[in-house]
Amino acid sequence: MARAKPKKAPAKQRIAEAAFNLFHLQGVTATGVDQILSDAEAGKGQFYYYFKNKTDLVHYVLEQAYKNLSETETGEVYAIKSMKDLKNLFRILIDIQKETEFERSCPIATIGMDIDSGQEQLREDTKKIFSFLRSQVASFFHTLRSTGKISKSQNPDKLANFCITALQGGLLMSKIHRDSEMFEDTAEQVLKHIRSILK
Repeated sequence: MARAKPKKAPAKQRIAEAAFNLFHLQGVTATGVDQILSDAEAGKGQFYYYFKNKTDLVHYVLEQAYKNLSETETGEVYAIKSMKDLKNLFRILIDIQKETEFERSCPIATIGMDIDSGQEQLREDTKKIFSFLRSQVASFFHTLRSTGKISKSQNPDKLANFCITALQGGLLMSKIHRDSEMFEDTAEQVLKHIRSILK
């Protein structure tokens, strides 16, 4: 007896997943609706049933990315509880870069770089994701300060900004140089600085 073919995911999900992958790989501007539909094995009628246009799709993709980070285990890597966790966050992202042969940087940053001045909703969507990631890291530094492990003069939010910006810069530089050396050097210096302010 012939095996039944695996059931396809719903068209909206396939379109969103194909779009996210292509946006991550080559950016929003370089990705056309036809390419998304080809990868999703979906038709234009299905696309326009769910989305008004490509901008509406980008908004949906960013909403789903936020939901995935904030409501599933995906975002837990940013839930820093110790220096070991912080070191592990850098190591995970460096390893991902190596495994993907430095083809991509951060998917949200890649989408964000293609947002123009008239797309405030998309800008807010992107900011919301980065604010969530930043808050996860900031929580660790707030705990360190409240427990006396760092001085009260240290600003937890600014330390989180430092870490997130270093991560983003490392992802971008490793993609540009096709090498992880700058990212690894940056991670080492960030961790060295954080250790230097611990009591």
